[in-house]
Amino acid sequence: MYVKHLNSSVARPVKELKGFARILLQPAQMKTVTLPLTGEQLAYWDAGKHSFVVEDEKIQIMVGNSSVDQKLNRTIRVVR
Repeated sequence: MYVKHLNSSVARPVKELKGFARILLQPAQMKTVTLPLTGEQLAYWDAGKHSFVVEDEKIQIMVGNSSVDQKLNRTIRVVR
């Protein structure tokens, strides 16, 4: 699971890996995978405040086989 910060007030990576699970599927097999995403995982270090900060912002969540092959792509709003 990759996360992209869409309107962060600080420079962030284009994509950040925030969770993964390695699973093996047979052809046509389906499986539910849960990847928790916490506020702590979305925080950045603010040197001026000497603490971690979670911004009110939109983030894009991407899930797939790799960083270039995402099958699921959703945008959500983070509210502190």
